[in-house]
Amino acid sequence: MYGFYTDVGGRGNNEDSYLAIESGGAYLFVVADGLGGHEAGEVASGILVDELRSAFMKTPYSFDLEQSIIKANDLIMAEQEKTGKKMKTTATAAYIFGGRTYVANVGDSRLYLFNDYKVVFTTVDHSVAQMAVQAGEITPDQIRSHPDRNILTRALGSNSKLKVDTYTVDNNTYDRLLVCSDGFWEHVLESQMIDTARQNDKPDAWISAMRVFREAHAPKNSDNNTAVVMIKDAVDMGNIATLTAAAAKAAAGTPANPSQVPAEGASNTAPVKASGKSSPKKKLLIALLCLLLFAAAFVVGILLGSRNDKKKNNNAEPTSTPAATETADPTATPETSGDPAATETADPTATPETSGDPAATETADPSASPETSGDPAATETADPSASPEITDDPAASETADSETTDPGENEVNTEPVQT
Repeated sequence: MYGFYTDVGGRGNNEDSYLAIESGGAYLFVVADGLGGHEAGEVASGILVDELRSAFMKTPYSFDLEQSIIKANDLIMAEQEKTGKKMKTTATAAYIFGGRTYVANVGDSRLYLFNDYKVVFTTVDHSVAQMAVQAGEITPDQIRSHPDRNILTRALGSNSKLKVDTYTVDNNTYDRLLVCSDGFWEHVLESQMIDTARQNDKPDAWISAMRVFREAHAPKNSDNNTAVVMIKDAVDMGNIATLTAAAAKAAAGTPANPSQVPAEGASNTAPVKASGKSSPKKKLLIALLCLLLFAAAFVVGILLGSRNDKKKNNNAEPTSTPAATETADPTATPETSGDPAATETADPTATPETSGDPAATETADPSASPETSGDPAATETADPSASPEITDDPAASETADSETTDPGENEVNTEPVQT
């Protein structure tokens, strides 16, 4: 279950944008706060939400949250150059699929995860006030009253080389999720988020209860405020596990159960509907892939059979007639027979065989494989240039990459946000 709201606050224009959509068991929640004091903050936040929605709906099961945010930043930079207007926005998002929640953050909009009425995870702000916390100058709670709390060190639209903080969280570690702009969390304490959660088990009711605290503490000219919440429920949400199973069926070409996977989304820019059914193109691609694998296996079988036949032919022993005379290969070493009437020259490709006659002596072909005889009178010469057969056994390895972000490494925007 999830809910959402946005409000203009005490401003004349709402520059916040949000997104709450689902497709076949995959979920995407986004909050973007267009920076006040810039000419087109609502345009920047709208570009971000539109890009993330489009990318998610195209590939809900392999959605790349970080790269989609980076692409949105490129679009915002291009729009600034085209129009000559300054536009910046924050971006905080959660993509839920496959038993995990992928979190991305730029700016000071926040994502909170709760479990058993405790805060178990919070994103880190990219602001001057957060730098003061890391320097030990103030506590996290004092960010809300810090004079530089609205000066960001990172935002979309400020740099073409955007750095995004990313996190991966196991779905079993939390039961509630909240994504919100600074206009919301500045006036609602974490303790108030928890107290209202204890008393409300429905998303809309929880949001309404938290908004009561916000309205009680926010000044009349307060900022735009937006929040998206999600509460796990064993019946409606399938506690995420049911949705993951339905999504796996949809990816394999089996339509998800509509009662388990609702197909409606919401945002403050346009409604979105999605289906978990597999397209005919996807089925055709799967069928072609199976045919290619079968053909490859057939060709490999033919090649292996041909190779085995060649080995058998090479290992076959030649039969000679004592009275016969054969034309000698000029590069071969002659073989002496026990019969003085017969003269035979060895085939360089043949495998020499030692005779049981003590009077017979053979010289091995340098390119042939030696065979040991039980007769001590026979002498053979081995090929020193023979190469052993090498068998490769490749092993696959997978490395997980993690990134630690230091907000202090980014360029500080010295232009304060107008509140």
